[in-house]
Amino acid sequence: MQIDASFDLPPLKKPIYGYAQRRLLLDVSQPTIHIEKLSSELLRSYLGGRGLNMHYLYHHRAPARDPLAPASPILFATGPFAGTMYSGGGRFNVSGRSPQTGLLGDSNAGGFWGPELKYCGFDQLVIRGRTRYPSVLLLSDEQMELVYYPKLKEQTVKDTLTLLQNSLCPEKEWQIAAVGPAAPRGVTFAGIFANGARAAARTGMGTLLASKGIKAIALRGAYSVVPQDPDTFTSRLRDFETNIIEHPEYSKRIWMGTTKLMTELNDIGALCTRHYTAGNFNEIETVSGETVAENFKIRSKACHACNLPCSRVLDVSNPDKNQNFRMEGPEFEALAGFTSKLGIDDLPWALWAIDYCNEQGIDAITTSECIAVVMEAFENNLVDEADTGGLRLRFGNKNAACQFLRQIAEVQGFGEKFQEGAVEGAASLSKEVKKLVMHVKNLEIFQADPRGMKGYALGVAVASRGGDHLRSEPWFEFNGNEKEAVRRFGIPEVAHRLAIKGKGQLVKHFEEKAAVADSLEVCKNTFNNMELPTYERVTTLYQALTGITMSPDQMQHVGERIVNVERLYNLALGLSPTDDTLPSRFTKEVLPEGKSADEVVPIATLVKDYYQARSWRLRDGYPKKEKLKELGLKDKILT
Repeated sequence: MQIDASFDLPPLKKPIYGYAQRRLLLDVSQPTIHIEKLSSELLRSYLGGRGLNMHYLYHHRAPARDPLAPASPILFATGPFAGTMYSGGGRFNVSGRSPQTGLLGDSNAGGFWGPELKYCGFDQLVIRGRTRYPSVLLLSDEQMELVYYPKLKEQTVKDTLTLLQNSLCPEKEWQIAAVGPAAPRGVTFAGIFANGARAAARTGMGTLLASKGIKAIALRGAYSVVPQDPDTFTSRLRDFETNIIEHPEYSKRIWMGTTKLMTELNDIGALCTRHYTAGNFNEIETVSGETVAENFKIRSKACHACNLPCSRVLDVSNPDKNQNFRMEGPEFEALAGFTSKLGIDDLPWALWAIDYCNEQGIDAITTSECIAVVMEAFENNLVDEADTGGLRLRFGNKNAACQFLRQIAEVQGFGEKFQEGAVEGAASLSKEVKKLVMHVKNLEIFQADPRGMKGYALGVAVASRGGDHLRSEPWFEFNGNEKEAVRRFGIPEVAHRLAIKGKGQLVKHFEEKAAVADSLEVCKNTFNNMELPTYERVTTLYQALTGITMSPDQMQHVGERIVNVERLYNLALGLSPTDDTLPSRFTKEVLPEGKSADEVVPIATLVKDYYQARSWRLRDGYPKKEKLKELGLKDKILT
């Protein structure tokens, strides 16, 4: 290791009541640092995390056209609850311009890295410039160092963490976020992995970090976070934790995590199967979340201070690879991506593939889509073995999928065509193959079929970072309770997944709630999907922690502001209403069987309803002047 730069950091002058009120700006080219104070008004207007990052991008958009140019920033931010005992309140967002889509890049992860950033005395970290790769950023509450560590160059995520921890200080744990070897190779969908498996995987933020020359960011702080009103904060936290344990989904979530969705989506005919050509996977019992837990789970694992330990540590035996390994996870998206989506029913193989993606540091959703597109093209005689370098990539062929997966991560052979994702890879083959890619705004969509859930379909079409469900998560359309739907939204149909009416209002509401979750940096498993705590309770907790008074409506309004800021940012980069759509498979072709059969998505109708709910102009998708004024935003596109 060679220290390239070292800076002493000034101490905080007051306790951290939720916010350190400091932003650390680092230019690794010089290198230089600068510390900015974050005003109470800014924090009240954007809350933290994703909101802080969006505000910064809105006001500091890099003039460079290339997302990977040295001037293009990458931002890390956590929220006010990070470092407290708030269950699930220790997440972080990493943001910038996406090298994969060219539009807004943003990703969110849990674990222990977010709270440690707060313990170092910062709410946000902004990095610009470029240094030699692989460098490591070491940050404590007293010092920041930029260290060149060539031994890490080709290391996997897990080996990077092990080497760094042992080199730095084995007796004191550092919280480390790192990229894998795929990022510096130019794979544009590389992620950043905290604590080994907590993945900020979408939109290529790992590629952006590697372009700065940074392999890893290691944190170890000594500050603490204290509430302004400790009695109220502690009391409300106890209520919140009790509500989580008493929730009807608690036991299922700690047993299977998000993989519970495998069976649930299959039951309604909306599980991505053989690349969205069917909604039911006949071999579901061999690859379900229940099967993963029963055969491989050895213990549950939680993020910082969380009493809903939804992650799992697995002990996997993979006979085909003649190896045993341990891994954390998987999440639903990865599990479905390497099983039903590819027509593969070999669970140990799928778990190996997911672990391989994590170790190489690549997004499992994008990677599985690359494989699935070629498989469908192969089945339809649009490509053959002459195109694929001898790989017989048909649905169910795990051996060919394994070789292709390695080639993608290593940017070799046929896989080199897909280093920029499924859209560019398919386009290099033919226009017909490109039409098979299931993406929105160049980001591959999730592993559920939009035809079976119209609110989710709309949310994916209009999501600010591309084809993504986590920007909204309008779970309420599965509720079925029309009385509650009328009480909350004034429209009974929003409680039904196949209904159209009112879905614009539904998605608007849950987009704003998701933005609040990502800015408070609380887990969507509880805040969005279980709706715990309620807005009334979370605002009480927020006030008890920070001393900042905020009503539920005001907090939802912050979410609306963030969504509109993201819209302005994307419009400045060339986004238009024609981008708010879905692949034609979902709008023109029906599913052949199951409980979502004969359904298509009337996307134009849904988007119009959504624009009207948002007060966006139909002709150009731009927020109306009255809406911008209401939100306190400038009435112009950034230049």
